[in-house]
Amino acid sequence: MAVPMRQGQAALSHPLSPSDAARIRTAFESQAAGNFGQADAQLQQVRDSSLTGTVLAERCLSAPSACPTSMLEDWLARYTDLPQAPMVQAVLESRHDMPTNVSAGYPVNAAPGVNRASGDVINAAEAQNLYIQGQDQRLLDRALATPISRDATGKVAFYAGLSAWRLGEVPQAQLLFAQAASADRGTTELHSAAAWWASRAAGQIGNTKDASRWLVQSARCGDCFYGVLARRTLTRDSTQLHEARVPTIADVGAVSARPAGHRALALLQVGRVDLAEAELHTDWTQARNPNERQSIALIAHAMGDAADTPVRRTGGSQLVPGHSIDLPQRFTPQGGFVVDPALIYAIVSIESRFQPRVVSRSGARGLMQLMPRTAANFAGGRKEDLSNPSVNLLIGQRYLMALAQDEHINNHLIRLLASYAAGHTAVAHWNASEQSENESLSFLEAIPTPQVRKWIETVLLHSWMYSEKLNRRPVSLDLLAEGKKAQLPMEEETSLQ
Repeated sequence: MAVPMRQGQAALSHPLSPSDAARIRTAFESQAAGNFGQADAQLQQVRDSSLTGTVLAERCLSAPSACPTSMLEDWLARYTDLPQAPMVQAVLESRHDMPTNVSAGYPVNAAPGVNRASGDVINAAEAQNLYIQGQDQRLLDRALATPISRDATGKVAFYAGLSAWRLGEVPQAQLLFAQAASADRGTTELHSAAAWWASRAAGQIGNTKDASRWLVQSARCGDCFYGVLARRTLTRDSTQLHEARVPTIADVGAVSARPAGHRALALLQVGRVDLAEAELHTDWTQARNPNERQSIALIAHAMGDAADTPVRRTGGSQLVPGHSIDLPQRFTPQGGFVVDPALIYAIVSIESRFQPRVVSRSGARGLMQLMPRTAANFAGGRKEDLSNPSVNLLIGQRYLMALAQDEHINNHLIRLLASYAAGHTAVAHWNASEQSENESLSFLEAIPTPQVRKWIETVLLHSWMYSEKLNRRPVSLDLLAEGKKAQLPMEEETSLQ
């Protein structure tokens, strides 16, 4: 059996028999409900066992306590080629209860000559505060003395990983991020963030295989900030390939002949598009033959069409899956846009919800919620009507450009947005600013106010969705996805004209 596709496109095959497909679906559903015995019984009856490792990995990652150490070891011996392998490895390593000191090669508290007092252990709040304060070495030392069982949320490992990254201890950072990404009680957002950083660290030390696998794991949270970055990286390189033509029977055959391709098509058959995409994304990065890479990219794109989610049907965002964004009115600044309109509209969507006459309790006015005194500084000292949309956007645009040119901001987009939200003076005095001068995302994590961090992430996500709606290039998304410093995007560089 096969999934019919659009005209001229080969159908995607269904490799599982109807009975096997039904058993695999039941196995996924049973273990999601905590009925692991029923799941195992279903797996024992399938003839095509290609998805057994995938089902078991889902169990060990979502309910680690259901997987004894021997089961993890057996899984790693059998299924090291699956995308979930580094995550399962991280769960196994957490059973040792002490994080690994890369330089020594064994748990810190077992190293000869190391005798750390119990007071050296650290909790999540302390770890975050030390990172914000820029005390990287102190944080790393204390985190490496903290049993993993004391860090069930993964936050200590995450902030210690960021400190190790800033210190240039990339292998240590990779291990800590892996620990955070597999933490038992970590949030979906933290798992996605830690997996993105684990991917970046793995790539930095030349481990491209694990780099792609961690990136796939991060992308599974499609609407998380880091998940959006990961998904952009995974899909950007293959965009031109799948735009060239539709997949043929030869493409379907080439992909289904590959173990990962067979699993992907089987996962699509049982309704697990997320896991199917993970298989193809990982396989695409590892395929060496250009023709095979093209076939994989084409099938991945066709698989997205086959899924045909409600969001796709109603014109929702492809960059931020599961979301759409409104543009009630296309206000324009006097003289036109100089700054990327997608970013301007993103700020407006949060600050005023496109209500030109709104006034905050603090006195901020209009679409971009400008203070009258600030506005006067960028209007030649004149008192302007900030309830006039074109005037408000003109002055707000000037303010953004002035912030970009400030010597303390140095056209650092994350720092600029932080200054817009929290005030220039506050940002200039944040302790960790120097360590993160050219590191946009490590600076984002060092912002001491959670509300400001969330505001910045939301502005960026909205700006990328507006880029889609306005058919503009999401320059900041591409730069951040590559781990580079993002600058204030200008109208001319985001235009696709």
